[in-house]
Amino acid sequence: MPWETIREDYLLSNEYRREEIEPRLEQLRKIAAANKGVAPEQVDVTNAEAFYILQGSYIDATYDEVLRRYGTFEDYFREGLGLSDQEIERLREELLEPVSSP
Repeated sequence: MPWETIREDYLLSNEYRREEIEPRLEQLRKIAAANKGVAPEQVDVTNAEAFYILQGSYIDATYDEVLRRYGTFEDYFREGLGLSDQEIERLREELLEPVSSP
């Protein structure tokens, strides 16, 4: 699967989780405001957003580190995660859609 597709799917999590993320950030803003004795609008939730809202740079750094340490994702699966060939194949079957022929 092309890296760009993986990256795009990763970032789609922000869209699929929007109904979860926005209320949680607002909740954290209100809690912080109550703890500080200020209005919620005065609370900076940038650090919380970095945790809840995915950025392309997060997965790009992971990609770069896997390649730096293991050379390939295949080697990462085997050496880094300790997966057997059978486990890797089972994951492919469960997680990837079959490619249709034209």
